[in-house]
Amino acid sequence: MNNNHKSFEESLESVSQVSGFFQHVHTTLENLHAQFDRFRESVHEVNDETYQVQTATKELAAVIEEATAGLEEIDATIETMNEETYKIASYVDETAASAEKIKQR
Repeated sequence: MNNNHKSFEESLESVSQVSGFFQHVHTTLENLHAQFDRFRESVHEVNDETYQVQTATKELAAVIEEATAGLEEIDATIETMNEETYKIASYVDETAASAEKIKQR
């Protein structure tokens, strides 16, 4: 009976070790699950923030495009005004020359 008792105790010890091992595996899996949940949340946050940056970048690009179009219009207006100024200067020169001719008569 002593042999049976010793065998029973060894079996209990083995069962206890296996149970401890499975408890450790269970705890490790729970920790991994929690870490994966945090990782998933981080990925969602990064995704949301990336979308916000993308939206802001598109809005900024639209503003820059509008500003560029406005500057092109201003440039064209200045070019037209410059041409008109040269024409007016030419007319003033012609008028001055005509006035000088009239004056000399």
